[in-house]
Amino acid sequence: MLDRWAVIAVSLLFLALCQVTGYGNLVPNAGFEQDRDGDGLADGWNANIHPGAEGRVELSAAGYDGGRALHIVHENDSGEWVRSSVLRIDVRPQALCRLSGWVKATSSWQVTLYEFKEDGSYDSHALAGGGPTPWKRFISVLPLTADARYVKLSLITMRQGEAWFDDMQLDDLTSTPRLQLPRLATAPTLDGTATEEAWETATVIKDFALLGRDGAAPSASTLVRMGVFENQLWVSWDCQEPRLAEQRLGDTPGWDQDTLELFLVPPS
Repeated sequence: MLDRWAVIAVSLLFLALCQVTGYGNLVPNAGFEQDRDGDGLADGWNANIHPGAEGRVELSAAGYDGGRALHIVHENDSGEWVRSSVLRIDVRPQALCRLSGWVKATSSWQVTLYEFKEDGSYDSHALAGGGPTPWKRFISVLPLTADARYVKLSLITMRQGEAWFDDMQLDDLTSTPRLQLPRLATAPTLDGTATEEAWETATVIKDFALLGRDGAAPSASTLVRMGVFENQLWVSWDCQEPRLAEQRLGDTPGWDQDTLELFLVPPS
């Protein structure tokens, strides 16, 4: 796996171009950091133990990102579930939803989205799941139906063991996204890398989707950093490319070759 770096600085004619695409997370308390009432559960999340199962739901200081995680302990092999849920997340009908997050587990785990309809009925969508694993990221895309009204998000253990969840993210890919960019403390060096201190406060964008593929994730990751210094927009791309030798490049790169494109649109 090889990295391709690119850094550019674009002079801005107006500061209003500090807005770029970005989706708002629909999951409340997605990193499980808030517990204002001190009950040991993340605010906005519940604990639900099905009859026959034994276990508990709690907060853990061993999160993927160094903060808190949601920790679910299943204490028997009854085959029934122990889970924690956000009971209601309002959504738009026919939205294209992308769910992602981090999980670590010693036994079976599952992430389920329940899609509730206008008549009170619902459909269950198991969007991720598996067995024992070190920390790993999962991502899944789900198109909602025309009569969808809200969803319930559940993090589940099915067998004896433990699971930790962190940084849950639910995006509506059909919404109009916006992201406010920060001002950088200094101008970065235009040297093709983004490792210096000037980039530390930049906004990081990493959840890209394949164009025209219904929100599907690409097989190789791309990470973009963006920020503003004085009248310049600074952009850095970090592109993972497992087949670097097969790239298509011409003397005059075009959209049908392996290129990076940045579109600047005046604000309306």
